[in-house]
Amino acid sequence: MVFYRPMRSNSELMDVVERRRNYLGLKHFDKRVINVMRQLDRKDFAPPGMVNPYEDEPFAIGHNQTCSQPSMVAAMATILDLHPGHKVLEIGTGSGYSAAVAAKLIEPGGELFTIEIVENLSAFAE
Repeated sequence: MVFYRPMRSNSELMDVVERRRNYLGLKHFDKRVINVMRQLDRKDFAPPGMVNPYEDEPFAIGHNQTCSQPSMVAAMATILDLHPGHKVLEIGTGSGYSAAVAAKLIEPGGELFTIEIVENLSAFAE
């Protein structure tokens, strides 16, 4: 019998994400992306009272929006091949999780522009 044990930390979550194979056709995620995501605790992008932000799945952030699944964030950042000095435009900031990952990957010298039309989400992300 297999029992499910919820992940309890960002580190455990990133271990699971790093082990994913063939996600969106990727054989692996860029190690730089995983390292950045290890530095950014996903709970910091979760709404107050969130029971467990450490699952590899999206979660609701209000206003019919979600914080993307960590594997999806890792895949997008890997495919974009972000490097220091790049300029990035993100439409739909949401909780700010993807933007934070991108911002770290383009340091130093990069610029991130992110737009959110829902005022409450914009304030939360900020």
